[in-house]
Amino acid sequence: AVERAGGEGCGEGCGSGGGGGGDGSDSSDDGSDSSDGESARLREEAHARRELRRLRWSEAGRRLASEGYCVIDGFLGAEAAGELEGGVRALRRSGGCVFKVGRTGGGRDGGGTKHCESAVRGDEAAVIGRGEEACLPGLRPLLRREDELVAAMAGPATELRSVTSRSHPMCACYPGGGARYVRHLDNPGGAGCNGRLLTCLYYLNPAWRGEDGGQLRLHRKDGCVADVEPLLDRLVVFWSDERTPHEVLPASRPRWAISTWYHRREAQPAREGEGEGEEVNIGSAGGGLSECSFGNSTEEIESFLLALLALKGGEAQHAPKATHYRENLRSW
Repeated sequence: AVERAGGEGCGEGCGSGGGGGGDGSDSSDDGSDSSDGESARLREEAHARRELRRLRWSEAGRRLASEGYCVIDGFLGAEAAGELEGGVRALRRSGGCVFKVGRTGGGRDGGGTKHCESAVRGDEAAVIGRGEEACLPGLRPLLRREDELVAAMAGPATELRSVTSRSHPMCACYPGGGARYVRHLDNPGGAGCNGRLLTCLYYLNPAWRGEDGGQLRLHRKDGCVADVEPLLDRLVVFWSDERTPHEVLPASRPRWAISTWYHRREAQPAREGEGEGEEVNIGSAGGGLSECSFGNSTEEIESFLLALLALKGGEAQHAPKATHYRENLRSW
């Protein structure tokens, strides 16, 4: 049986903007009270968005734990997704990164040989190194948000607590003309184990139609398959090992995606000159995964900036800076 897998609205667009601040009739003449009130309101809205996102991402973790995959729509928001999509296309056109024909087979046990065979794997891919991330607008926010997602999912999906590193992102393009990737595992295990635990696929294909093909087909444990359309701003997350065999169905038009993999500390991937994006350390040694492992989240940074804006008015003009920061940055 084939299931058409849709996504949950767990991304940037989740939640409302919160309540308004009234009609302003009670504001003081000098505007300081309204300035403080506006800053407080913005902080409350940011906190509400953060909590809603955590709840929904935790639910995504429960689905990952029970079904082996989850689909999240609107992950970055339409504007950020469009910017990233345009940047990836421009990167390939400009030659800023070398896109190579995808390889298959071999593993990482030292004796494996990688093969190029378009009938098996028809994409062209480029790994974006740390020094190159700044050249692709929107990439760093995507990676930061994926880190936040994995941290949130680690509550119900406890296996993710062993994650300590993330790959460099890999941009892949299936050029159309029936290009596909046959059924495979991202981590074959055994002698070919590469340490990958979790796969994240972020799609960059606006106005994609069912007849364009290119669906991600996930083979489930119950013998059914789930077909996922590669829609713009959609993120698909699944286990990299034998629990989730998957394939890319033939695509009739160019199909773009950004792949990242999270590794567990029990099986760190070996480094090799042509590895697919290994690896960025994100965890404390032996400490497992927590939000602290990933640095400041998007919402924490937002709260900090809102507190800085509050310095422009109100009591911040008179109170010692230390007191103001202690009051406004407590959550940060």
